[in-house]
Amino acid sequence: MAAASQAMVMEMVVMGIMLLVLFSSSSESLLTEARTLLGWKTSLASYGNASAALQSWNTSISSGPCEEWHGITCNEDGSVIGIDLSHDYLEGTLNNFSFSSFPNLSFLNLRGTYLHGTIPLDIITLSKLTYLDLSSNYFSGELIHSLVTLSKLTYLDLSTNSFSGELPLSIANWTRLESLRLHNNILHSGIPSELGNLSKLVHLDLRSNHLYGNIPPELGHLTTLVYLDLSSNTFIDSIPLALTKLSNLTRLVLSRNQISGSIPLEVWNLHNLIGLSGHLPPEIGNLSNLNVLDISHNQLSEPIPWQLWKNTKLMSLRLNGNDLNGGISYQIGNLVNLTDYLDLSANSFTGVIPPEIGRLSYLRNMDLSHNHYSGQIPWQLGDCHSLVSLRLNKNNFNGSIPYQIGNLEKLVDILDLSANYLTGVIPWQLGYLVGMRYLNLSHNKLSGMVDPFITNITPRFSLYGAYQNIDFSYNKLEGPIPNFGGNEGDPLLYFGNNKGLCATVDLYGLPPCHSTSKVHQVRHGVCDFFWVFILGNESYESYDVENHGVLENRRVEYIELFVYQVTE
Repeated sequence: MAAASQAMVMEMVVMGIMLLVLFSSSSESLLTEARTLLGWKTSLASYGNASAALQSWNTSISSGPCEEWHGITCNEDGSVIGIDLSHDYLEGTLNNFSFSSFPNLSFLNLRGTYLHGTIPLDIITLSKLTYLDLSSNYFSGELIHSLVTLSKLTYLDLSTNSFSGELPLSIANWTRLESLRLHNNILHSGIPSELGNLSKLVHLDLRSNHLYGNIPPELGHLTTLVYLDLSSNTFIDSIPLALTKLSNLTRLVLSRNQISGSIPLEVWNLHNLIGLSGHLPPEIGNLSNLNVLDISHNQLSEPIPWQLWKNTKLMSLRLNGNDLNGGISYQIGNLVNLTDYLDLSANSFTGVIPPEIGRLSYLRNMDLSHNHYSGQIPWQLGDCHSLVSLRLNKNNFNGSIPYQIGNLEKLVDILDLSANYLTGVIPWQLGYLVGMRYLNLSHNKLSGMVDPFITNITPRFSLYGAYQNIDFSYNKLEGPIPNFGGNEGDPLLYFGNNKGLCATVDLYGLPPCHSTSKVHQVRHGVCDFFWVFILGNESYESYDVENHGVLENRRVEYIELFVYQVTE
C-alpha cells in the first residue's frame, strides 16, 4: 500500500510540473503578443503624436491587450485572435509587426490606416487566419504568392493599393474563399484558369488593374458567384458562354475593356441580374430586375434596341465611350426610376432629343455630350427638377436656349451647352441657377446683351468651397458685360472673342465701353436705375445699377431680353 501511495504522489508531482511548464509557456506566449503589439506601436509615425487610437496600448493597464486595448479581441485563454484597426490613423509599415507571434490570429483588418511598404513574408505563419483586409492603403511590391498558403481564408481584400505582379496559379489553394477583392492595383497578368476552382466564391472584384487576355471560361464553374467585376482592364475577344451558368449573379461589370462581339444570348436569361455590362441585343428586355446598366468605354457600334426601354427599374444607365449610333427613342420617357446617371456621351448618336425626356424628374446627372444630336434642345428638360449636372456640349443643336432650364434650381454643378449652333439671347432665367459651379455657353452663335439678372448665379457660390467657371466666349454677344464678381484677368471667367462685349470697369480683360456712350440711367430717389423692357405682356424689370439687384420683377413671358438706350 505504501508503495502504491508513493507512486501516486510521484505521478501527481509530475503532472503538477507539466501543468506549471504549460502555464509558463502559455504566459510567455501571451507576453510575446503584448510585446509585439507595443513594439509595432512605437514604430508607427503616429506614435510620436500619441495617436488616440492606440493610447490604450500601454503597460500601465494591468489587464493587458485582452480587456481594454483598442481593436484587440482575445479567446478564453487570453490569446489574441482578432485585430481591427480599420480607418485608424497609423501611418507606418508592417516591418516591425511579427506575425509569427500570433499563432491564434484569425481576423486582421487594417483597412484605410495609411500604412505603406511591403507585406512581410512571415504573414504566411498565420495558419488560422480567415479574414484579411489591407485595403485602401499605400502598400506596394509584388503580390506575395505565398499568401496562397493561408488556406483557411474566407475573406481577402487587398484593393486600392499599388500591388503589382501576377495572379498566382496556386490561387486554387483558397478553396474556402468567399470574397476576393484585388481591384485598384497594378496587377499585370491574365486570369489563371485555376481561379475557377474557388467553388465557394461569392464576390470577385478585379477591376482597375492591368489584366489582359481572354476571360477564362473556367469562371463559369463559380456557381455561387453573386458579384463579378472585371471592368477597366484590357480583356479581349468575346464573353465566354460559360458565364451564362452563373445563375446567382446579380452584378456583372465588364466595361472599359476591349471586348468585341455580342454577349451570349443566354446571359439575358439570368433574371437575377441587377447590374450588367456588355453588348445590347434585343433580349435585354428580359431583365425585369435590371437597375444598373454599364457598357461604357468598349468598342460597340450599333443602335440601342428598343427593348432596352422596357427595363423600367433602371436607376443608372451608362452607354458612354462607344460608337453606338441611331437616335433616342421616345420610350426613354418610360425610365422614370432613373436617379443616378443617364450617360450617352462620346458615341455617334444622331437625331433629335425626344420631349419625353422631360419625364425623368428624379434624374440627377445627364450627359449627352460629344454626339451628333441636332434640332432644338427640348424645353421639357426644364421638368427634370432633380438635375444637378447637364452636359449637352459638342453636338449640333440649334435654335435658342430654352428659358425653362432656369426652372432647374438644383442645377448647381454643371451646365455645359458649348460647341453647338445655338442662337438668340442668353435667357435671363439662368439667373435662377444660384450657386452654379460651371456654366459654359461658349462656341455658339448667341447674340444680344447679357442680362444683369444672370449674375445672380454667383452670390452664394462661396458656400460650395470652390471657384466658379463661367464661359461665354466665342459668340456674338455685345454691349456692357454685367459684373459677375472676380478680379481682373480671373482665369475662370471667359468672355472674349465676342462681337462687341465691353466692360464699364476694368474687368475680365474686355475693352472698355466707349467713353462717349453710356447706358441711359434714370434718377429715382437715391438710387440709379436703368430700365429693361420686355416686349409683350406688359412685362418689365428694373435694376439697381450699382448693386445689380433686382428691385422689381414682373416678367410674365420671355419674349426679348432687353432693349437699352445709348446716349451721346
